[in-house]
This record gives sequence, C-alpha cells and structure tokens, in this order.
Amino acid sequence: EYCASNPGSSLTGLRSLIMAKADAEMLMAAYRGVAQGWGESVEELVSGPCIVMQIQASNALYAVKEIAGPYQPLIA
Repeated sequence: EYCASNPGSSLTGLRSLIMAKADAEMLMAAYRGVAQGWGESVEELVSGPCIVMQIQASNALYAVKEIAGPYQPLIA
C-alpha cells in the first residue's frame, strides 16, 4: 500500500536515471517564465541521479502531491 489516504494505490515501478539538460528543460517547460526558480529546478534535475516512480492509483496525482508536500521549500 503506497498511501494511507489512498488505499488502492501502489508503487508499480521504480528507476534511477541521470537526466540530460535538454530533457530536464522539456520536463519543466510548462513552468518556464511562470515559476520562480525555473533555472534552478532544471539545474537540480541534472545535478545527479533522479528517482522515477510509477504509481498506480485512482487519483495518483493527489497521492504523490500529498506525500511530496509543497513545491515551495519555505512552505514545506
């Protein structure tokens, strides 16, 4: 069971990878010019290994956001 508040969720895949800068920029493209610290986020993604998770759930986005917490470090 992955998340107590979402009992039907499960972690179905897990992988570590090194992300190329072009891939990190593509992943973060929706936030370019909108989110403060876009460049820093891209640099963080390419600074070392990333963990990629595949989560199966009726509302997977909510489950991940609940576990990961807020995007803003000061709020987190």
